[in-house]
Amino acid sequence: MIHYVEEHCFAHYLKEHGAVSPETAVDLAGAGMINPNVMNTFLHSKKVGRTADGAFYLCRPKEDDDGNLRTFRHNECRGLCSATEVSSRSELWERVSIVKAVFNVKDYGVVPNTDALQTEEIQGVLDLAAKEGGVVVFSAGNYRSGGLLLHSHTEVHLESGATLIGSENPEDYQVFPIPDGVRLHTDMEMVPVYFDERKNVRAEYRRALISAYGEEDISITGEGENSVIDGMDCFDPEGEEHIRGPHGIFLSNCKRVKLHNYTIRNCGNFHHQIDTSDKVSVSMLTVLGGHDGFHLHCCRDVDLGNCTIHTRDDCVAGMNIENLHIHDSDLNTSCQVFRIGGNHILVENCRLWGPGIYPTRKSNVIDRDHILPRTQGNHDINSLIEYFASEAFPIDASDDIELRNCTIENPGKLLFYDYTASTADHGCHFCKGAPLRSVVFRDCTINGKCGPSVIKADPRAPLSIRLIHVSGSLTSH
Repeated sequence: MIHYVEEHCFAHYLKEHGAVSPETAVDLAGAGMINPNVMNTFLHSKKVGRTADGAFYLCRPKEDDDGNLRTFRHNECRGLCSATEVSSRSELWERVSIVKAVFNVKDYGVVPNTDALQTEEIQGVLDLAAKEGGVVVFSAGNYRSGGLLLHSHTEVHLESGATLIGSENPEDYQVFPIPDGVRLHTDMEMVPVYFDERKNVRAEYRRALISAYGEEDISITGEGENSVIDGMDCFDPEGEEHIRGPHGIFLSNCKRVKLHNYTIRNCGNFHHQIDTSDKVSVSMLTVLGGHDGFHLHCCRDVDLGNCTIHTRDDCVAGMNIENLHIHDSDLNTSCQVFRIGGNHILVENCRLWGPGIYPTRKSNVIDRDHILPRTQGNHDINSLIEYFASEAFPIDASDDIELRNCTIENPGKLLFYDYTASTADHGCHFCKGAPLRSVVFRDCTINGKCGPSVIKADPRAPLSIRLIHVSGSLTSH
């Protein structure tokens, strides 16, 4: 087996054919399998040259210590970096042929560091990338935008120092049409009684800075804490609670989603509204302020790890979730850490703690122009876990919810579950629709303020709660 790194394959081909100067350049027409977009990416890096007759050569080849060519750094060729073992040269060229093209938004008329919205210009680049698949790159700078629509086989990549800044006017966020075959399962559909009572059911609920409907193989990635998506706490007096504006990221009915290594903050509603989506990978994110960190109704196979989630509202929420793994993360809130229901939900190796760094937004926002200091408002956790179920889309039961090897501080209540309440009694608690069967706390430490849990199960659907190797010291409120 020959070990290659995909970003180097084009360079290997040129070097192995002795193409290290204009005089020794080779014509790649015979290679056949190499995507022209890949060639253009390497040309843009200034480390590959092209002669007048269309032949290619290496500009500055160099060897690393073990003799493997290292011509291009990862950031110079986004999306080409995954290590791969190939058994034949034909397989090598086949892998190179499917590499995505790179589109730096600055090269397509997008202007950073201006107060003017760049929505249409950025959307134009996303639409161009969608034709064959591509990586849309935001290099360092501030980019102001309204709502954007992401397509299949596209990655949005924020380099270090890049900030995508949402408009502060909710009218700048388009309500995108719902494609055929897409069936939404947002709060609007899952708990319609909540919105019916408030008489604010409207399509504008779906406004977001980045949206995708029915897409597959989509990614939003960054390079750490200085790759930022900022919702600017966009305020909408016609929105939920008369304050909530657009979401940060709204994904519905998507498959194979990757969210990696960026900071998202101050979203007018949920930072990530993801519903009815499969195979969602979330890693190394920092989520700050705003409202909920993640809403995951009807999602399957979600892995969320190595994240910092410090929110004003629920850290992670969702109904009818199947196979959710949250691990190695730091979660802080002034509401619920988890408002959740579904099957096979495991939280392990996490710190779950209060008081919240950020107060619940409705407790310190009076109106658009009257916002209390961050030190005021409610900072206490309501519940570590509040059960969440839908009567509109009921499942048989929620089972196998486990917290393992977690450090829990000032949880307010360990559990809120009231399966006996009628719809009229719900308020903001939605526990009917499916009974909760089992919750396990294993190898956890629990310290600080903790009041009594609310647990009201139906005798016909008993609940099992197990505490295994749990220690700590609790005080009452």
